[in-house]
Amino acid sequence: MTDFILRRSRLQEVPQLLRSTVLGFEESDEYREIGDYAGDISAVVMAAFAEYLCKLEAQELTAHAADSAITSAYEALEMLASSPESGIRELVTDEIYEKLDDCEPRVLEKIRSRLGPQASALYALKYK
Repeated sequence: MTDFILRRSRLQEVPQLLRSTVLGFEESDEYREIGDYAGDISAVVMAAFAEYLCKLEAQELTAHAADSAITSAYEALEMLASSPESGIRELVTDEIYEKLDDCEPRVLEKIRSRLGPQASALYALKYK
């Protein structure tokens, strides 16, 4: 008989990572809209994060939003895009990048220009 240890997937840790590292995300309207019932579903939280990132960039373009919130959002996105787990990278493309397509074109361009190396490479793979 083989012994095994059931380990929690890193994918299950994504909601907590985004809540704890992206300044203002947990208090945002985008996060609150998903409700308690979906707050631990990685795909749902990632989609809400994409909406939050669009809002942050749109606000910066018009009202100079807090740099620390924007910086923390891009750092979290880079961590997710750099994950060794393919499931996390797939959700980045399916839940975050797909949702970013809903941003205004000028906001999307701003986001694309700020992506870190891994996030940018993953974005390029999706849209080649």
